[in-house]
Amino acid sequence: MFNAHISYLDGKIQHWSGMYENYNSQRDYRNNLYDKLKSEIDALDENTYNVSNFGNEHRRLLNKINADADAAYKYFTSKQ
Repeated sequence: MFNAHISYLDGKIQHWSGMYENYNSQRDYRNNLYDKLKSEIDALDENTYNVSNFGNEHRRLLNKINADADAAYKYFTSKQ
């Protein structure tokens, strides 16, 4: 079950990464994409899954979504 959940979130991040160009502003991107995906990652509960690689997978997903957020930041600041 844990691997399926991780795979699902990984797929969502992969699908939506780079879509910041479709938003009018960084705030719009953050409110409508980043915050929603991050909250799904944050909702993962170590006690529910009780697997040894929880921390690594959780961190990996956060790093992936944060890399997209960094790219969005650079994109929007370059437009100013």
